[in-house]
Amino acid sequence: MRFISSKTLADLLLSMAALYSSFWIYELANYFSLVMIGANASLITLGVLPIGTTGISAQPGHVPLVLAKVVQVAISALPMFFLAMGARAKGLTLLQGSSTCLLSLFLASFYWEWLSQITEMSYGLHEILYAAVAIAVQLAITIAMRYHPLPGATRAGQILRSS
Repeated sequence: MRFISSKTLADLLLSMAALYSSFWIYELANYFSLVMIGANASLITLGVLPIGTTGISAQPGHVPLVLAKVVQVAISALPMFFLAMGARAKGLTLLQGSSTCLLSLFLASFYWEWLSQITEMSYGLHEILYAAVAIAVQLAITIAMRYHPLPGATRAGQILRSS
């Protein structure tokens, strides 16, 4: 009988914690960005999960709202970026994979947040474009992390570690 190593178990548990915290990170970033422009924001929860943020005075096309969405994406993406880099440095492959996936979704959400500005296309087409952007961002992050060594690491050590 083979048992799971403590490092793998920690990797799995940290990945699950990252997934749960990503809901809070994204919605809190949305909340703070709406508060920043004076939109009378409120956070909506369902049990232990945030399910949305509303801003009463935020109108689509309003310049501060557009800028707030840029801030929201930056605030939500930064923790996942640092988590991915830390997981990569420690060799936690599950956490690195989940945090880069969440990072790509947060970066692709920049497009999703601009949906209110682009009304000429159908919602289905927006969903397809969002998925394409998320896949492209995920691919770019994966390639960048695979072929760019960590500071202070040798190229041979990086190749051996990633195999």
